[in-house]
Amino acid sequence: FAGCLAGGSGEHCRWAKGAPQDLITQEVEELRGLLRLSAERIELLEELQRSVAEGGGGALPLPPAQVRALGAELPLVSAMASEPSTLPGAAAEDYLTKKAVVRLPKPASLVKFLPLRAALAAQKRPEVALPQALLVVASASGKVRLLAPSGEQLVAFSAWHERPVSLLAVSPSWQKGDTLIATCDSGGTIRVHQVFVTGKSGPIVAPRKEATVTLENDTRFLGASVASAVLVSVAFRRSLQVEGVGVGAITALAMASQRGSKYFVVGDSEGKVNVFGLDGAFKSRLDGTSTPGAGIEGFYVHQNQLLFRAGPEWGYIDLENLVVKHVECPDFEGMHVITTVIDSERSWRVLVADEEGTIWVLAVQSARTCRVDYKFPRGLTRAPLDLVSLRGFVLALERSGGRGGSPGARGGEERRTASLLALNMSHVGKQEADLMHYPSPVVWKTRHRGVRSWAVFRHRQDSRPEGDLVALLSEDGLEVEIFELLMHRRVEVVGESLLLDPYIMVPCIVAAVLIGVGWHYLKYGRAMVKPSGDAAAPRTS
Repeated sequence: FAGCLAGGSGEHCRWAKGAPQDLITQEVEELRGLLRLSAERIELLEELQRSVAEGGGGALPLPPAQVRALGAELPLVSAMASEPSTLPGAAAEDYLTKKAVVRLPKPASLVKFLPLRAALAAQKRPEVALPQALLVVASASGKVRLLAPSGEQLVAFSAWHERPVSLLAVSPSWQKGDTLIATCDSGGTIRVHQVFVTGKSGPIVAPRKEATVTLENDTRFLGASVASAVLVSVAFRRSLQVEGVGVGAITALAMASQRGSKYFVVGDSEGKVNVFGLDGAFKSRLDGTSTPGAGIEGFYVHQNQLLFRAGPEWGYIDLENLVVKHVECPDFEGMHVITTVIDSERSWRVLVADEEGTIWVLAVQSARTCRVDYKFPRGLTRAPLDLVSLRGFVLALERSGGRGGSPGARGGEERRTASLLALNMSHVGKQEADLMHYPSPVVWKTRHRGVRSWAVFRHRQDSRPEGDLVALLSEDGLEVEIFELLMHRRVEVVGESLLLDPYIMVPCIVAAVLIGVGWHYLKYGRAMVKPSGDAAAPRTS
């Protein structure tokens, strides 16, 4: 280049001096320059990669934080959604806060949140916020642990099962009743335990630091002094046995309440529904499905309603009359149902996911027929999928298998991943023109390692704190992550017309009536009134 400035000539000097060239030659020179720049970048990235592999040493010394950040595994850019209708509208960190990470000494397989009785709320202690729910962690060996929302272990006991525990159920939010935990093993034996939670009296002692608990962004609600303020005890109540089933035939377990009566409901692989009373008395054995080879795959309890699903069939179970009601939906007929939940705000609305993971919103009438109200975009969620309904939102957990690790690390072994996302239910019933500014129903989305089981606890709207709880059990069963979910529905109240405001319309109506009466009196009233005093004498001939 210096020789060109000194008066040199040649093809490269013509290009350096900006001499006119044809379009093809200019394009070739630009590509050659891009190749040289790319080769330099590749050399720098390879040197940086060697430094990260050496733990921050080498030619480029790096601090440990940068080494961890550069070595973290991220999702592939090609696998990320590019459609505006599937992109999240906010970051998950704005709503989801990790509060505790509990490392278990032995693998667990199931987690559930156990709502506490309303009597506990009356035991007010200003020093600590008493939990409204406990996290139940059960393992296949029958070991059950009760954890506070802060991650503290309050009590651990054995359910004394002879076979591996495969199902776990807890009593719903009963205003009056027992706080129960039911575990079922592969042989059909169900053991029921009752949990007693009372507040301790006296001063609160500072808790000991647990090596298995990690607290982040601790709040008063998730304080670390629950164990010192709450006394938890467990007592065995009864044992139930499902007769006429083989090993591993029990597929679903739930506790439900209808019209004041409480029941244990058990589903098996033959499509039968076994109903037991709260005292353990056997009630009936119902036919849940007529499809050959289809078994009961799951129950969902919401207030006094009990949903079941069995392959392409789903519906309600009337426990008082011992009747199974199948729902017929012409627009959704023939599809395999993988999950069903009831809308937490509208009990007549059911959210259903098909075998592809597409979520349908169905309006059920008289527990017999339904129509499709809305269908979320296809490909927005993928199967296998679990759903939980919140106030104005729905949480979805996707479980999928993926190949993790870098090409040079662990040989690219197969690893499972999970995605947790929140969908906005305000899209239901809206037209595309109404959603022009908000095309995506996805509020936020976050990725996690493989999840074996999960649980969600919904607080009541009038309770404090207002945040919900989410617990994720890792695929190896050795770690439980507890999150606080802060999602509030914001309702935009559209200003009503002044004609509907009684404080304005009532005075206006009264004034209009008075004005009309006064005008009528001034115009016609004086002529109609007879004059008083001496009246005019009648004429005589």
